[in-house]
Amino acid sequence: MVLALLPRVDARGEGEVVEEAAAGVVVEGEGEPIAEAPAPTMWTTTADGTPKYDFAPGETVYIHGADFAPEITLEVVVTRPDGTIVTGDGTFSCSNCWDSVGTDAAGGFVYPYILNGIEGLYGVAAYASPWAGEPAVATTTFSDTPPVQIVASDHNGQRKPSGVWTNGNTTEFVEGDWVNFKLTLDANGAASGQMAIHYSL
Repeated sequence: MVLALLPRVDARGEGEVVEEAAAGVVVEGEGEPIAEAPAPTMWTTTADGTPKYDFAPGETVYIHGADFAPEITLEVVVTRPDGTIVTGDGTFSCSNCWDSVGTDAAGGFVYPYILNGIEGLYGVAAYASPWAGEPAVATTTFSDTPPVQIVASDHNGQRKPSGVWTNGNTTEFVEGDWVNFKLTLDANGAASGQMAIHYSL
């Protein structure tokens, strides 16, 4: 609740200026409004502060908060894709537990949260402490996705002159012949890179 100067007409019909409560507006000097404080926000990064949304199993997610009240305690609740809630210290042993985080003098915090391979979308919510069911002050999300892997699911070491592909030692070839190799690759996502084939004579 803030104060604004509002006109009031008395019983004689003459106007006078009085101070009355008005929500959301502050009048100073010639009546210019003061901007409201920004809403609290949260986001996720790597250890060096680089913004990041998608993490790999086993990584540590650094959850940042800004524009909260200074030097207060927040309850930061991270809900995993399977609906469970554990603390972020890597023990994963506390069912329906979360961590208390303190803000600094500027209203910010950094909270490290260790992943353990539960893949999917994670929800993060910050609540005033002690939390008694009130709505979250701020929320954010991040995801845990396994890294892209390319696996040779099938490989054939040679194609015989008859046209049949086969594994094993190279046979039926003479010096100067071309030896063909065939690989079948499986990937769990879009990827690019280099492939090397090693052989011995």
